[in-house]
Amino acid sequence: MISVQAIEDAIQQLPETDLAELQRWFSEFYGNIWDKKIERDADDRKLNALAAEALAEYHSGLSCIGCPRSRRCGFGSHAAYDRLTS
Repeated sequence: MISVQAIEDAIQQLPETDLAELQRWFSEFYGNIWDKKIERDADDRKLNALAAEALAEYHSGLSCIGCPRSRRCGFGSHAAYDRLTS
């Protein structure tokens, strides 16, 4: 098994074009791992409580979709946020 240090050293030796290709590949690779974890968590119902909380906040007006401050942003409505960001 190659050590993390050896991988880091090899990456530092890469030309910029190869580094860009590695970044693209790793982003896709890690994204697939993340997607599988989310799917497993959804299948195991680990996300149900978070989804219920998010929907409750949305329906109560305590959060705005797209608000950079997200959770309990204080705008109270999407219209107020839209006016400030347009």
